[in-house]
Amino acid sequence: MISDHQNIEFDPIVPDSPHAAGLGYCSDMFEGHIRRVGRTIYIWKILSKDPGKGHFSALVQKILDSGCTVKIPTPIGKMAEIVRRKGFIPTVEYNPELEPYEVWVKKPGTDEYMRPANPQSIN
Repeated sequence: MISDHQNIEFDPIVPDSPHAAGLGYCSDMFEGHIRRVGRTIYIWKILSKDPGKGHFSALVQKILDSGCTVKIPTPIGKMAEIVRRKGFIPTVEYNPELEPYEVWVKKPGTDEYMRPANPQSIN
């Protein structure tokens, strides 16, 4: 386990490990970092190797279906658009050694994840 600045234990989820494979986190689909803290999975700087195919959405849905919360620290670029569209909620986390930072959160059991940003776009 890796300890962060708040003495929280982060358990890395290694791509292609049995746990990762169960979530669909495989090295042939993603580059990036996923770590678990209790019932929360943090996704850092993840990149899909085949964008636009739904791999990220499937990964998030499997994490939520497993009963874990998904947190994405400081999403930028396209990831910021995705988390907004998918119903993640912006929050702020604090670290005594760093400035407060933005974390977008999606909890299991919330149904907003798969809703489109504009409900009228469903035809």
